[in-house]
Amino acid sequence: PINPEGRLIGTMLFFLDEEININILEMIGAHCCIALKNVNLNNKLRRRINELETTRSRLIEAQEKMRLTLKSMADGILVTDKRGRVISANEAAVTLYGCEKKTDFYGKNGLLFVGDRDWRSFMKNLKRAYGGEIIKNIEYTFKRKDGSLFPAEAAISLYINAAGQFDGYVVCIHDISGRRYAEKMAEESEKRYRLIAENSQDLISIIDMAGNFKYLSPSYRMLGHI
Repeated sequence: PINPEGRLIGTMLFFLDEEININILEMIGAHCCIALKNVNLNNKLRRRINELETTRSRLIEAQEKMRLTLKSMADGILVTDKRGRVISANEAAVTLYGCEKKTDFYGKNGLLFVGDRDWRSFMKNLKRAYGGEIIKNIEYTFKRKDGSLFPAEAAISLYINAAGQFDGYVVCIHDISGRRYAEKMAEESEKRYRLIAENSQDLISIIDMAGNFKYLSPSYRMLGHI
């Protein structure tokens, strides 16, 4: 009988012209069992190697997709470990913070890139994110490498590793300097327009699409029209 590991899987038959010692037959059977066991182990090992190779290929593919995604994003991305030290950054973050290369971030505490007055608020929202809240579109003042400040909106999420465990934070920074500049220019333009309108003797008015007056210059009152 062939019974590797005590499990019967077959029987060996010998057709001989002469008698042979039963011990020799048992020894041959034992070697056959060992050979079959090794074949089985080798098959299991090959399957396991193939599974690991497949997993490795998928991981490399996922990492490459993530790298290309981060590279193509216009917003800055910083990834930190559990202690808040930066472990990854994309090209947009390098430009946004006025750095020369991504490694300028590595190993540094992410709070170094947040304006001093917003540290407490940023830390508070990190704790909220850790507690499971969705943190997005929160405005902060961030600090460039040269110390200059810029306004940006940030989104904070948890960095979950391949094992499904919390491993740090992902911070997405959207620069709103252009928006703030446009708002400032519009406000100054409105002030200049109002200053001109209020000191002009011409009749100046603003009418909406429904025909309602939204603004009348003081000249209307001076001329007795209102």
